[in-house]
Amino acid sequence: MGGALLDGWLAHGLDPRATVILDPFPSDSLKAIDGLTLRTDGAYVGPAPRAVMLSVKPQMMDDALPSVSG
Repeated sequence: MGGALLDGWLAHGLDPRATVILDPFPSDSLKAIDGLTLRTDGAYVGPAPRAVMLSVKPQMMDDALPSVSG
């Protein structure tokens, strides 16, 4: 679902350089998006984001939430 949302936003003008994706197992299509910052270690480094979207399977929530707390 997260990939579909991202595809739609990119198709409607979202600059991939303004997007950071944290994904431990990114798809080949995600890796192929030019300009996108893709982190596989779960660490976000940078200024506070204007928005955060979580697209996480329920069973992965305990692993994902600590990386975006604070």
